[in-house]
Amino acid sequence: MSSTTSYISTSSSSSNSTSELEKQKTKLEAELEKVQSSKDDEKTKETKTKQLEQQIKQIEAQISQQSSQSSDTAATKRPLRPNRRLMACKQLLRKKLQTQQRLAMVDLIFAYRAKQVNEACSSG
Repeated sequence: MSSTTSYISTSSSSSNSTSELEKQKTKLEAELEKVQSSKDDEKTKETKTKQLEQQIKQIEAQISQQSSQSSDTAATKRPLRPNRRLMACKQLLRKKLQTQQRLAMVDLIFAYRAKQVNEACSSG
């Protein structure tokens, strides 16, 4: 029971890094497994299990909160801007595609005109 109580005090610290919280969570999960496989009476097991599960939930909440705060601050510090090289590449590809489409249209028109000329020559 004393090891469980020590986790309560460490998990309440707000300045913990995510990796420290992950370590604490892992320790609590290991402790939870020990409690569940211990030879204590059912009431003691249930009490310890509830405490540990509650602490694990608190740590998960802190991890979630920290990750959302870090992503929020990252977004506010530096807004996303398109990569200039990427934009230039996209423009070149669009131009190339447009050119290919134009060439295909010219080929179709040429083939149609050639067919018309052949038909005119064969009927005349």
